Amino acid sequence: MALALIQDGFTLVADDCVVLDGAVATAPETIRGHLEVRGVGILAMQVVENVPVRLSVLLGARGERLPALERDVVTGSVLLRLKGDDLGDMWRVKAAFGACQGDYEWVVGAGKA
Repeated sequence: MALALIQDGFTLVADDCVVLDGAVATAPETIRGHLEVRGVGILAMQVVENVPVRLSVLLGARGERLPALERDVVTGSVLLRLKGDDLGDMWRVKAAFGACQGDYEWVVGAGKA
């Protein structure tokens, strides 16, 4: 999903893990600027550093269709739960990120207080 988002205009912060300073994320030095693409290899990528965390995405378990507000306990960001292997998940991340930035207004769902 990260590669699809990058190809659609997003910029990599880190692959697999980030270092948090409150609600600000950066890549660990050991993996900074690298993205593992399964079946392809490890690719060098442009990265951004010291990024405010607006959205946290937990992959592995699909959330509710209309989830209640949930915040990440460390960053305070909106928490989105996705299976991660559904073709629509990338679009869900983009929509949620847009709402977190104010491009859309939350009416009901993960970011609605």
